[in-house]
Amino acid sequence: GYYWDRRYDRLCRAQHPYRLLSRSRLTDQCQSMAEGVEKVRFSFYAWDPANESYAWSASWSDPEPPLAVKLELTYADEESRRGVTHALVVPVPVAAAKTGGAT
Repeated sequence: GYYWDRRYDRLCRAQHPYRLLSRSRLTDQCQSMAEGVEKVRFSFYAWDPANESYAWSASWSDPEPPLAVKLELTYADEESRRGVTHALVVPVPVAAAKTGGAT
């Protein structure tokens, strides 16, 4: 999984078997993916039954995976004194969505 290490302003990746997540913490290991990160935001793209349309949501609790995940990283910009945000949208493969596994 991915998490934001606020102490060192970095986006981390850690791998644990799913069955061990309840007994261990992702924060025990960090493979740094991006440094100098001020803010991290994940969004999930899926059908919104309330609006009867597809939409981005800030949280995900459905047992089925979303159609896509968006990751937004905001970096410090010393010159402008504002953050610079970069977004990456990753589609979830249909086979993984239907089987719950990676392809």
